[in-house]
Amino acid sequence: MMVRQSTSDERSIPDDSPASLRDALMAQGDERGAIRKIRAAADRAPQWGALHLARGRALEADGKRDEAREKYTEAARMNLAAADRAEVVRRMAAVNRGS
Repeated sequence: MMVRQSTSDERSIPDDSPASLRDALMAQGDERGAIRKIRAAADRAPQWGALHLARGRALEADGKRDEAREKYTEAARMNLAAADRAEVVRRMAAVNRGS
C-alpha cells in the first residue's frame, strides 16, 4: 500500500469554520477567495456575527477599509462571544486609524 505524501503546495483546513476558511485562503494570499467563501456562508446564516467579523477581516486585509468597517459594524450589532466582541472593537479601532 502506497501512502501519498502531501506537497508543500497543499493546504489543510482543520475545520470549516469561517475563521479557518478565511485564514487558510488568506495564508495563500487569496483575500478575495476568502471574501467570496465568507459571503456565501453569510448568505446562508445572515445573523451569525462571527461571519461578519471574518468577512471584515478579509476585506481589511484586501485594503477595503470602508467595507470592512461596515462588516465590523454589522457584527457589533449581533450576539457575539466575548472574544469576538473584543476583536470587533480592536478591528474597528484599526480601520478607523487607517482612514
